[in-house]
Amino acid sequence: MRRRGKAIVAMTASLLTVALGASAASAVCPNEAFRIGPSANLPDCRAYELVTPRETNGQPPAFVGKALLTAGGDNFTSPPTTTDGTSYLFALNGAGLSGSGGGGYANEFRAQRGNTGWSSARVGPSAQEAKVPSPGSYSADHEYTTFRVESFPGWGEGFGGTLAIEHPGHAAAGYIRYPDRSIHLVGEGTIPSSPDIDGWSNGFADDIEAEAVWINHSGSHIIFKNERGKFRVRLTADAPPEGISAVYDRTPSGLQLVSLLPGDITPATDSYFQGASEDGSTVLFENESTLYVRIDDSATEPVTTGPFESWGASADGSKVFYGKEGNLYSFDTNSLSTTPIAMSGDAEFVNISDDGSRVYFASPSQLDGSEGVAGEPNLYVWAGEDPKFIATVESSDLGREIYPGSPAFGLAQMIHWREVKTFGEFLTDTSRTTPNGDVFAFESAAQLTTFHNEGHREIYLYSDTKGTLVCVSCNPTGSPASGDAAFSDYGTQGKSGLGGFNMNLSNLSDDGETVFFVSDESLVSADSNGVSDVYEWKSGSLSLISTGSDSQPSVLMGATPDGHDVFLRTGEQLVPSGQESEVPAIYDARVDGGFSDPNSGPESCVDSACQGEPALTPPLPSVATSVLDGPGNRHAKHTRHRKKVRCRKQHDKKCKKHRHANRNFGGSK
Repeated sequence: MRRRGKAIVAMTASLLTVALGASAASAVCPNEAFRIGPSANLPDCRAYELVTPRETNGQPPAFVGKALLTAGGDNFTSPPTTTDGTSYLFALNGAGLSGSGGGGYANEFRAQRGNTGWSSARVGPSAQEAKVPSPGSYSADHEYTTFRVESFPGWGEGFGGTLAIEHPGHAAAGYIRYPDRSIHLVGEGTIPSSPDIDGWSNGFADDIEAEAVWINHSGSHIIFKNERGKFRVRLTADAPPEGISAVYDRTPSGLQLVSLLPGDITPATDSYFQGASEDGSTVLFENESTLYVRIDDSATEPVTTGPFESWGASADGSKVFYGKEGNLYSFDTNSLSTTPIAMSGDAEFVNISDDGSRVYFASPSQLDGSEGVAGEPNLYVWAGEDPKFIATVESSDLGREIYPGSPAFGLAQMIHWREVKTFGEFLTDTSRTTPNGDVFAFESAAQLTTFHNEGHREIYLYSDTKGTLVCVSCNPTGSPASGDAAFSDYGTQGKSGLGGFNMNLSNLSDDGETVFFVSDESLVSADSNGVSDVYEWKSGSLSLISTGSDSQPSVLMGATPDGHDVFLRTGEQLVPSGQESEVPAIYDARVDGGFSDPNSGPESCVDSACQGEPALTPPLPSVATSVLDGPGNRHAKHTRHRKKVRCRKQHDKKCKKHRHANRNFGGSK
């Protein structure tokens, strides 16, 4: 058994309260009338609500976002549900909803909760606009979605549509769908062009291959890059010459060049996106092996020179994190000072709290006295002082093949990518933190408590304030483990058509009291189906969120940061008049949920209704754009107080040629 050092290790088998059946809610719930059928067995006064339509043309709903083998850009980490749990994004691959038509394999929809049930509307391009759109990402409020459209002459009718740009370079064009239903090219420029021959007729030079790397909650910052494309067109007057990579920010006041050197000097060489704060006001980029931070689109400061690995910014943008030659650092953007975190020459970031106050990292060195095992992956936490030892894990915990023997399919790793970058793969991350980092949840195959996990992966919960380490997924009976637990069902991503590897799942609630996970093992007596089920661990109490009786595996599809809503995919009909028989659907196990009409449920959309209702947002500033369906809208920029020109919010990332390109830890766990 691994040494656990200073952490107080709890044997969860003897401490857990197991919630079974109706005992999950011994008190009368305010929504008791709606807790009928399978809902009666849910904990926390939850009740199931059918989120996706009853009929989905026989297609199981999937995550919206980058599938494992999907090419193209415009992929950054995105939550499938809004923070209040009233909006959920899903995709149908190969067919659309009844009346909406089908747009190739990626048909994207938004389900929204109303007083009598959930209703769905299309948020991706229609079948006429794009025959085979490549899904991208979206803002946290679900108002902005990205996608790409390829047009390869000679490839047949599989490609095309009104958004397919015929171009000699055979480029894949990147688009953003706005709240008012209009569709914009990501790389719309501001420099007049005559003749306009780039395939997007607006009278300006546009970069059809530009890739969105982050859209903040209100859409007031749309950050994009043009480093991958062949064209790399100049989009602003202060941009570098054509053919040189740059980073841009589209704001209500117009298009801004982000990758300016100190003194607002235009670089003569390529710049590469390295991360952004959640509100988009702070952006990191690399130029000539130097890491820079651009603050409020008004000032640029150098952070460090390479080689380095950027880990983005804290939630308020006051701290930037990076690694260099196996050492880890924090850079204060107010004082412009650097603080060392680990100087062992062999350390690697694992996770960083949203506020930047705690950093979790791994090192084979013993950095806390004699704690840990020399030469083994030791987990530590740094909170501004000397590192504190947590546990020694397995090397495989830091990076394992999702499909054994097929490394090309990617890795599931404790390294917390949380990146805002192309090909973001947050769904394969195996650690989470609370916003202030006081609680840290992670997967490990190591035996870190007295429970015999028999080499199976379990989920552990570490409290830095309490100094405790508990296993939340270990069998409460004390019987040795016979299956794996995980934050997500990594093993079936490609096989079940789940897609969306850039999904951001809030498995750990913000208060650190609740963890949602899936397990192959029967952890409570009601789990009798022998396949994967969704569980909730809450303050020591273990409960099923799925029923434990479905013959098909149940999949965790998202949760709100407060744990109020947890979304799952199941083949069971969990409410009266549920979905098509045996076709998986997405349900919300909602605290105090349920609807007055037991037969109420989601309705499909028809024709123009499938495009959704226009959002009431201020109009775009008078910058040159070319749109479909009217002008694009953006929210007004919020007034912000700042010290010296710095102030911001969060979400971090990294990019380009580094192995752990673009981590982003802000915004979720």
